[in-house]
Amino acid sequence: MTNHILLLNVPVHKGSTYLARLVNEFRASQRFAHEPIQILSTLFPNGLPDDLADLAVVHHAGEAWDSNALQKAGATEADVIIVLSQSDSDPATDGCTLDIVDKLREMGAKGRILAECVDDENRTRFKRFGADIVVRPIRSYPEMIVRAVAAPGAEAILEDLFTSKGDEVWRYNIAVDGSVWKTLLTALVQEDIGIPIAYRDAADGKMQINPRPDALVNADKLYVLVRTGNARQDKEIAELLKLCPKVDGANAAT
Repeated sequence: MTNHILLLNVPVHKGSTYLARLVNEFRASQRFAHEPIQILSTLFPNGLPDDLADLAVVHHAGEAWDSNALQKAGATEADVIIVLSQSDSDPATDGCTLDIVDKLREMGAKGRILAECVDDENRTRFKRFGADIVVRPIRSYPEMIVRAVAAPGAEAILEDLFTSKGDEVWRYNIAVDGSVWKTLLTALVQEDIGIPIAYRDAADGKMQINPRPDALVNADKLYVLVRTGNARQDKEIAELLKLCPKVDGANAAT
């Protein structure tokens, strides 16, 4: 197999379930929908379970630290190699993951390597040993891995939103009626409030995420990406938006 996605070091806890979700995310991506996927693992002595086999995944029985197994799985010819962490919370597992990354580069793997790293202090070492992309293992969101591979750097944005440091999404409990989204966005950015990313429709309670610039906003909640410590009071945001031009009788475009 060549030019494929190779998945290594399957998590010990509910590994099959996680792999099925991860592969489904790759299949749902326009970039990777038809790219061959192979799993190198010893967790499936009787073959892949149906939920993985039905996704046209190839399985090779072997250990991720075994050079011979890596060669048979086409590691040197893979387009993308995902080195998962066996644990999502134990920093000791970083040593095993790092050893696999080092072995891959030593044997001549030329594809992009994404590695999961539990301890943030080890990230520079992962990069030094050959990992192109380093992410935290977040088992609830395998989408992060797919986004990171499809758009390197996206993982930094997503991880920033998952933590309490850096930027965060702030909800303002204010009513917005009749403002055009691009006008609202410009007003908040110019005043250093943050970047509006979504609102909750006041009529049906549905979230409108990244709406069209000409969308007419009728909202009871506004979601803004703000820097830590830069959040404002609801009243201040409401007063600012009162100054935005209103559009009457237009149809909302979402």
